[in-house]
Amino acid sequence: MSAISTQTVIKNSYIRCHTSPYSALSETMTHEQNQENQEQEKQEQEKQQQYKFKLFEKEDQPDQIQYNFAILQLEIASMPIMSQPQDILSMTDMSGSMGDISSDRRSKMQHVIHVTKNIMKVLSTTDTSIEVIGFDDEIEPIIPLTKVVAENIQDLYAQLETKLLPRNSTNIHLALTHAKNIIELRQQKQDQQNQFHIFMSDGQVTCGTSDKDDLFELVSDKYPNIFIGFGMDHDACLMQHLAKKTNGSYYVVDKIENAGLVFGEILHGILYPALKSVVIEIQNGEIYNYLNNTWSSTLEISSIPSEAKKTYHLRSLKQDIEQGLTKQEPMSATITALAAVAASVETSQIVEEVEELPALMGQSTDLSKYMLRQKTMELMFMAVEMQQQPQQQIRNSEFIVELKDFLKFLQKHSTHHNLKDDDFMQTLCGDIYITIKSFSVSNSAMYSGGRQNSQGRELSYNVTHVTPHLHSPPKLRRQNNAFNSLPMPTMPMPTIFNYRDSLLVPSPMPTRFNYDDSFDVSDDENDDDIDVPTLLPQLSRTNTSAGQTAIMSCVSQEQEQEQGQEEETVLSVLMSYDQKAYEKWETQK
Repeated sequence: MSAISTQTVIKNSYIRCHTSPYSALSETMTHEQNQENQEQEKQEQEKQQQYKFKLFEKEDQPDQIQYNFAILQLEIASMPIMSQPQDILSMTDMSGSMGDISSDRRSKMQHVIHVTKNIMKVLSTTDTSIEVIGFDDEIEPIIPLTKVVAENIQDLYAQLETKLLPRNSTNIHLALTHAKNIIELRQQKQDQQNQFHIFMSDGQVTCGTSDKDDLFELVSDKYPNIFIGFGMDHDACLMQHLAKKTNGSYYVVDKIENAGLVFGEILHGILYPALKSVVIEIQNGEIYNYLNNTWSSTLEISSIPSEAKKTYHLRSLKQDIEQGLTKQEPMSATITALAAVAASVETSQIVEEVEELPALMGQSTDLSKYMLRQKTMELMFMAVEMQQQPQQQIRNSEFIVELKDFLKFLQKHSTHHNLKDDDFMQTLCGDIYITIKSFSVSNSAMYSGGRQNSQGRELSYNVTHVTPHLHSPPKLRRQNNAFNSLPMPTMPMPTIFNYRDSLLVPSPMPTRFNYDDSFDVSDDENDDDIDVPTLLPQLSRTNTSAGQTAIMSCVSQEQEQEQGQEEETVLSVLMSYDQKAYEKWETQK
């Protein structure tokens, strides 16, 4: 079999260097004043002039820029569904807190069971098998490793409903140990078969060791480990720490009703991978790693899905050409990876050489938006780190002032450059605003860490459900459909997941509730010194591909449907998006 060409997988790649004057960013502070409120605006301007945007300044000469800024952009082609056999191990928390009730009056566990059923429907069109194991202070086998087909799917549903029940305390050490033993034994027998570990928990460690470093050692780097924080009370610090292991990733289900969107994005990455074991090496420069807020010549990425568009930030040392010290060398990059759809390692090697685009004569390249994104990611990393401090130190930290000043700067920049309705800039403002709002709450790492992860990885789903007052009374709220603002692909789409019309939990009603006590940004009166930005819906229009939309739609289907209707909606999506998956479904029937 011939090797897969790079062009088959990587549709486009290039490096662009910022060549505009840095004054473009400082112009924000000197825009024209509103004559009607001249005095008030003048006072505001004086406040704003105290903040000066800084990126890559020299320590000994703050007014001098030390590095050039650039971006590396990748566009991945649309790839077919994974044809090789794959195994998914789902470790599902079944501690007592999974019986908590969501705002739609369904328990967390009911949501998990529903989403898992929908995942199985999608898997029945593929060569991917699934094993479901529950854990609390014991291990509870739910479904053994099974290839889902039309003939056994109803039996698998029944096993989920009868076995996956909320019970006792939470022993994460036990669960991680069990998962590692299972997958490593499986790898010894099937070393060429892809293995995935999805670990979902909604709470804190309540029995067994809670030492983060001890638990970190139980996470293998030989296969993807996907950690999902389910709900508002999970241990975000622990989950993020575990996800730092190579091949690790962290997702947040901040609103239980949106679980299908998060699981759908994860499932799309498993079924439609484009590149695996990606290494980006930069010549004459460095690349940014949002996970540890560092710059180096190399960045490793576990995988990149089909249809993805990724932007990586680069920098190169700024040479003093005017004094004749040296010539500024252009940056370049070498991308090596494995094509995920290849039949063997020998045919899957991908090498892409990326050069810096030459500047057009008489024109400059303005990457100010990406420079603001760089500053946003740095501040969010610092916020996550500072939130490890005692709560008293956090409340008194001057860092919150820096966050507010930067948010004001972002908003002024957006207004001055007519970017107030720009999704990119609105997302940056949302990142900083939610970091500010959640900075002093007990689970603040979930919010800032979730936003940091979505921004750094350019994910589709984003955290928007902030609850600053942990014990505030419940509010009645309208649930907005997260798909409303998405550019839908040209395919017949199923009914979007909406629990409001579903049946209520049968009595007796549990006594624990997970109320929707999120703040309403439209009437926030606690931060009168900053403008409340527009928070975009949970799904990013920019980062959501047609393939992701299709899979998220399948995993987020209505709960109360007849079996024939369920099959029809899955078929409608798969038939339009992936003909091979549709044909496999038809063959099974």
